[in-house]
Amino acid sequence: MVINSARIYAVIQMNCTNHSCHPGGGAPVVADFSSLAKLKSYINANHSTFALRVTGPNADMPQSQSFPALPRAVRDSIACWVEKGMPD
Repeated sequence: MVINSARIYAVIQMNCTNHSCHPGGGAPVVADFSSLAKLKSYINANHSTFALRVTGPNADMPQSQSFPALPRAVRDSIACWVEKGMPD
């Protein structure tokens, strides 16, 4: 499987922006994932927080009771993409 920005951003949109959690505008904290550029900027500026909350062993995103946490395989794919420099 190819892990690239388009694939990862589709996962982020499906699990993070489409549920009104990080859509931009009134997004919680500074985690605005309304575009790929904003997602990459957030990860670059908040790498350890992103790893802890999204890709780490105890990741808890998404936090909504209505949506389960991301599966380990998805978290691993996102972590791999970040480690490789978030290639397009």
